[in-house]
Amino acid sequence: MENKKMNDHQKHWYMEEIAIHSMFACLEYNNIKEVLADEELKQTRFVWGHMTSLLGHCAMVSKFLDPIRPDEVSTSRSVELNKHFNLPHYSRELFRAARDNLEHFDERIDNWLKNDSNNNIECVFPDRKSYEFSAPQDISIRRVLVEDGMIFISEGRNSERVEVPLSVLISSMESIFAVANEWCRNKTPYHFIQP
Repeated sequence: MENKKMNDHQKHWYMEEIAIHSMFACLEYNNIKEVLADEELKQTRFVWGHMTSLLGHCAMVSKFLDPIRPDEVSTSRSVELNKHFNLPHYSRELFRAARDNLEHFDERIDNWLKNDSNNNIECVFPDRKSYEFSAPQDISIRRVLVEDGMIFISEGRNSERVEVPLSVLISSMESIFAVANEWCRNKTPYHFIQP
């Protein structure tokens, strides 16, 4: 492809996918908050099921806006799409952290094996003080949510702790959804017939 610019028909495909994934990321955030409000469910896998889904949707948006292995087509696409969203750099870093958390979970478990670790934490803590008391640096983090501030904590590729402020991540997703949805409704060249 000779540096060909995508047309609006082609752009629609991306914008629609971005709208879908950003909307579902926001819905999953609300699902997490609903589960946290139920004391019987707060420490169950329902939290992590919704979290994984949220991270997956954020990862898909990240793939469209920030390709891992950029080539001519994906770089051109990324530049063109990013013109619409005007995202701050820290949003891209959060998207990448969400994406890496999901895509490299197997490597984290491999690290625990390599480091002969027998302990890891998967827990919702009410606040940072509880988290810091219960999760010293020599314990691996499987998944942690600090409810006060809605901070998701996991590990990076080198076992370093990675924090993702979910409210900031979701604020970016809401902004992305608004732009992508508006584009799909008012700027798309397609005409849809609804039953």
